[in-house]
Amino acid sequence: MSSKASSGKGNAKNKNAKAGEKTEADIIQEQKEEIKKLKLRIETLERYMVLRSEQTQKARASEMEMKSKLSQLDEDFEKEKMERFHIASDMIRQYKALQKTLIEKLNASEQKNTSLADQLHLAKVALHEVKKEKDQIIEMKQREIEEQRQKMQSMVVEFSNMLKETLAKMGNTIQQEKEFQDDSTYNLVNNSRLLDFIPPEMIQNLKMQANAPPLPSTSHPTITTSK
Repeated sequence: MSSKASSGKGNAKNKNAKAGEKTEADIIQEQKEEIKKLKLRIETLERYMVLRSEQTQKARASEMEMKSKLSQLDEDFEKEKMERFHIASDMIRQYKALQKTLIEKLNASEQKNTSLADQLHLAKVALHEVKKEKDQIIEMKQREIEEQRQKMQSMVVEFSNMLKETLAKMGNTIQQEKEFQDDSTYNLVNNSRLLDFIPPEMIQNLKMQANAPPLPSTSHPTITTSK
């Protein structure tokens, strides 16, 4: 009833209001419309806030996921980097070890080649010395042989001359013996002289011939010579 009374009063006031002026009801209606608009706006803002909150949560979740993935990627990257570092270090270590081994083998080969070259040089020098010594020995032996040959030739010539001289003297002596066979004293003297010119070997040969059976008077004694 009070509302009816108030509405009645309002109507009365509206009736009493001047034309073109807002009544209290209009103002209230406008306020209600404004409040309604504000409520709609608040609801919109709340829905927007909820949406933004959800988006923020999703963004945070996505950010966390991205951070987790990034952290995992960083971890994987560091792990792979360490693995590659270890692999590279191992390869470098193997390369250095292989390089060291090859250098040692190369040095050993160079030392061996140097040693073999030195040995070859020493062997050549020794061979040259041996050849030189051998040539000197051969030359010395050849000189000795030549000297012996010359001595033998000289001795042969000397013996041949002595033999010729002896034969000539013996021939003269034999001729003289034929002429003076009756003179024994002369024969003894000539025989003693003849002995001075005859070598001892020939004297021994003559003695052996003297003890042999007598030969005919027309024959001459034969003397053999050996070269």
